Amino acid sequence: MNELILEPAALSLREPVLLSPDRLNGVDAIAAYLRCTNDAVYYARRIGSLPIRRLGRKGELYAFKSELDAAQKADSTLPEKWREGSLSAPS
Repeated sequence: MNELILEPAALSLREPVLLSPDRLNGVDAIAAYLRCTNDAVYYARRIGSLPIRRLGRKGELYAFKSELDAAQKADSTLPEKWREGSLSAPS
């Protein structure tokens, strides 16, 4: 059963937000999942080599395990914007 987790942004709206169990919140969680350093996560996001997103202006990073796995295994399972050869990675 999915667990209800509130994000800071949702607290101000007073509406609960259901987070995916596939989601990794924060650079520490992403680095632990990828077994790399925090600096490597920041670098991968900056150059666009992995599908890592930024939440709001504070800069908290998040990623989805399934997308990170797909990025390491096969480009065909990734969303179009992260496939090899695309002109620019999303910010």
